[in-house]
Amino acid sequence: MKRIASAIVVCLFVLTLASCASMKKAQIVGTYDLVSASGSGINFTEKEINAMKALGMSATLVVREDGTASMDVYGEKLELTYDLNKMVFTAEGSDAKFTFDGSRISFSEDGTTLVFEKRK
Repeated sequence: MKRIASAIVVCLFVLTLASCASMKKAQIVGTYDLVSASGSGINFTEKEINAMKALGMSATLVVREDGTASMDVYGEKLELTYDLNKMVFTAEGSDAKFTFDGSRISFSEDGTTLVFEKRK
């Protein structure tokens, strides 16, 4: 009886972990717009980024369910992969750790920090 109970508990634990991971992946998938950027002593606030948008300049991050993403920052395009277990984006062999709070993705690499907000 204890073995059966243990097996059931293990199965429920595995299912819980699997559902949490897929729920998180479903939450992160979408299109994001740059809302702040900093690096090399330069800081762009949301107000300044919105002014650039008004001039036709945009920066977006598209996160797909298949573990890939693409970033277009003012015409500079980059294909990425991401790993939710490690919380990293990878591009051209280089990893950048990121955080995700449900609506914003923030990541840093080489002293540059970018914050993207999910489109509603």
